Amino acid sequence: MAMETSSKPAAGRDWRTALALAEAKCDVFAFSASISACGKASQWPRAVALLRGMPQARVAPNAVSYGAAINALKRGGHWADALGLLEEMQSSQVQLSLICCNAALSALGACAETRSALKLLADMGQLQVEADVVSCSACISACEKQWQAALEVLATCRRSMQPDVICINAAISAAASAFAWPSALHLLGEMSTFALAPVANSFNAAVSACGQGSQWQRALHLLEEMPSRDLTPDAFTFAAAITACGGSHWELALGLLHRATRARRCDAVACAAGQSACSAAGRWRWSLQILAQLPDLALQPKSENFLAAISACEKAGRWQQALHFAENDAAAGGGGVAAEAKNCAMAAMARRKRWRQAIALLTAMGSKCDVVSYSSAIAACASAERWAEILQLLQALPARRLEANQLLLGTALRGVVARWQPALCLFQEMQSQAALNLQAFCDLFAALARAGRGRPMLHVAAEMEAWLLLHLQ
Repeated sequence: MAMETSSKPAAGRDWRTALALAEAKCDVFAFSASISACGKASQWPRAVALLRGMPQARVAPNAVSYGAAINALKRGGHWADALGLLEEMQSSQVQLSLICCNAALSALGACAETRSALKLLADMGQLQVEADVVSCSACISACEKQWQAALEVLATCRRSMQPDVICINAAISAAASAFAWPSALHLLGEMSTFALAPVANSFNAAVSACGQGSQWQRALHLLEEMPSRDLTPDAFTFAAAITACGGSHWELALGLLHRATRARRCDAVACAAGQSACSAAGRWRWSLQILAQLPDLALQPKSENFLAAISACEKAGRWQQALHFAENDAAAGGGGVAAEAKNCAMAAMARRKRWRQAIALLTAMGSKCDVVSYSSAIAACASAERWAEILQLLQALPARRLEANQLLLGTALRGVVARWQPALCLFQEMQSQAALNLQAFCDLFAALARAGRGRPMLHVAAEMEAWLLLHLQ
C-alpha cells in the first residue's frame, strides 16, 4: 500500500515528488513515471534531463521513457527535439512504438509542421509501426496550412481504417483555416456515411469555415441546426457566426451577441467579433460600448477587445481614444499585440495629421516597433507633408534592423512630393525592389510637376507607359 500511495504523485502533477521517487527507486518505471509527471506539469527541460540522466543511474531508457519525454516536448512545442528523440531511439536500438510516433506527430500537428508530419506518417510503415486513426488525426492537424494535403491524408486513412470524429474534425478545421468552406461542409455532411454523429466541435469548425468565407447564411443555418442534434452552441460557435456576419450585417451580429449573452454562452472573443463587425460598419461607438460592457458580463477584456476598439477609433480618426486603449492593452500585458494596438493608434493620428504625437509614440515604443510602426508614423507625417521628418524616419530604419517594404516606401513617396529629389530617390528604391505601382508613378510625376522639372517628367511618362503596357497584358 505504501508503494501505491507514493506512486500517485508521479501519475499526477506533483513533479517534485516524482523526481524524488526517481532518485529513490532508480528503475525504469520510476524514471518513466517521473518524466511523464514533469511533462504534464510543463516542465519539459526537467523531463529531458531525467531521460539524459538515466544512463548515469545505470538505467536503460525504454520506449515508455522516450514516449514520456516526447510527450513532454509536444506540450512545449519542441517538435524538432521530439523528432530527434525518435532518431535517437533507432540509433540506440530501442524499438519504436506507436505511442512515441503519435506523440511526435502530435507535436508536429501543434506547430503545423506539414512536411515533417507527412514524412513521418509515410516512414512509419518502413519503421514497422502501423499507423492508426490517432496518427492520421495528428497528421491532418499538421496540415492546417495545406488543407488539400489534409484531405489526402484523410483519403489514405479511409482505405485502411475507419476514421473517427476527431479525424474528420481535424480535416474540417484544416479546410476552415484555408477558407475552403465547401470542403468543410462536405466533410460535415459526409460523417453520416461513416455512422458518425457530429459533435459540437464538428459544427464549430464548419461554422468557422463559413465565417472565414463570409458565408453568413450558411453559418447561421449550422448554428440553428445544432439544437436539433442535441448540441448546444458555445461561445466559439457564436463568435464564428458573428464573424461571418461581419460589417455588412452588423445588426444581425449584435443580435447574435445579445443572444449569446442571454444564453450565457458569451466570452471576450465573441464580444471582440461583435466589436469588429461594428467597426467594419463604421459604428465605432457601438464597438466601444461593447468593450465598456464587458465588466458587467463578468468578462476580463482581452487584447482582441482592445484591438477591435482601437481599429474602430482608427477608422473614425479618434486618435486620442485609440491611444488610450493602446495604453490599456499594454498595461493589461498585451505583449506583441500591444505593439499592433499602438500601430493602429498611429494610423488614427495620421487621419488627423497628428504627426508629432505619432513620432512621440513611435519613440516611446523603442525596440518593439516594426516596419508597420514606421509606416504608420510616416503616414502621419505624410498627411501633414512633413518631408524632413519622413526622411529622418527612413534613415533610422537600418539602426533598427528594419527593411523598407513597398507599403512604407509608397507612403513615404506620397509624403515628399514637395521635394522632387527625395521623391526620385524613393521611386528608384521602389524600382530596385520591383515594388513599383501606378500610385508611385503618379506621386513622382506630381513631385516633378510641382518643381517644374519638364524633362524628367517626360522620362517618367515614358517609363509609366512601358510599365502599364507590361502589367496590363
